[in-house]
Amino acid sequence: MILIAYVILFVYMSIIGAACLGFIKGIKYQNVKAGSDFSIVIAFRNEEERIDDLLISLEKSDLEQVNLDEVIFVNDHSLDRTVEKIERWSNHNKFKVRIAHLNHDFGKKKAIHLGINQVLSTYVLTLDADVQFDAKFLLKMSQTLDANYSLIIVPVIEKNGIIFSRIASHALTVLSVGLASLGFPINVNGAASAFKREEYIRLEPLKNNFHISSGDDMFILKAFLKSKGSIIKPFVSKGIHVLTDGPKNISEFISRGVRWSTKMKLIKLPLVNLIGISILLCNFCVYYFIFFNNPLSTASLIWLSIKFVLDLMTLYVSFNLYDKKGITIFAIPMFFIYPLYLITVLILNLFRIKMNWKDRPVLTTKSI
Repeated sequence: MILIAYVILFVYMSIIGAACLGFIKGIKYQNVKAGSDFSIVIAFRNEEERIDDLLISLEKSDLEQVNLDEVIFVNDHSLDRTVEKIERWSNHNKFKVRIAHLNHDFGKKKAIHLGINQVLSTYVLTLDADVQFDAKFLLKMSQTLDANYSLIIVPVIEKNGIIFSRIASHALTVLSVGLASLGFPINVNGAASAFKREEYIRLEPLKNNFHISSGDDMFILKAFLKSKGSIIKPFVSKGIHVLTDGPKNISEFISRGVRWSTKMKLIKLPLVNLIGISILLCNFCVYYFIFFNNPLSTASLIWLSIKFVLDLMTLYVSFNLYDKKGITIFAIPMFFIYPLYLITVLILNLFRIKMNWKDRPVLTTKSI
């Protein structure tokens, strides 16, 4: 078993090492001039209490030299005052704003699809209604929209919520952006992503999965990956990223983990699954060395030390780029708690669990 654990660690080391190198390498991908024109599509449902940060971010954005055509909000049958809030805000801003409404259809995917079909820009930047970003974000984003790129992977980090989820968002950002810069994209975050509109229309990535409640981001990634000639690149700029709300408690953290893991089962991307399984097994080995092998033995100490250094390295490159070094101390308890979180999500995935998201039932592999 110890030999197997070291083999798993070697695979994990290769993944983490490649991601960190790619993340650092990706910082070089920047132009000095604004790129192609783009529009912003924001799907929303009952976001009255959470949309203020997004509206403020848009309002404070540096739009000089930015080829932004319009911002379109798509209302997914909100029952609160989100529409009224957007209308009041749109009366005094510096760019074109429209509000579209889903009539007979429901769901975030349908809302995104409607928005994309209503804009005419070369690129579409999709944003969640609860995100916020720096005043330079749209400028830097615009400089990344090279006419040759099909899909842009945007770094998304949690700004609040439980600390362990925030740390996990940093690690996932390094993996997503780092591996994408090396030509191996494994993840795109639905809170913020950009892609060429004409390719989306041609590929129709959401056509056969509107009935599945979540996963718009990964279905889009899968479609672009399978399309010959599609070029997928990350967006990396020092200090520039998108912030989103994180889960407020352990229950929300676990519930989201179950929803995300179910989404991965439905997507069925071999490389993504391989990397996911490798990370899962490596984290499980932490408990093997602590509880089933002498944790003070040479083999255990070396294995645990290497694993911890790799985790710390992953977090450091993100903390350093996005100036979040203050939470580094939490990497120590994260090392021991994260495997327990993964085990809990794995166990819950074995049962038929009824889950709600945005006040609607989430369809999973067990319920389809």
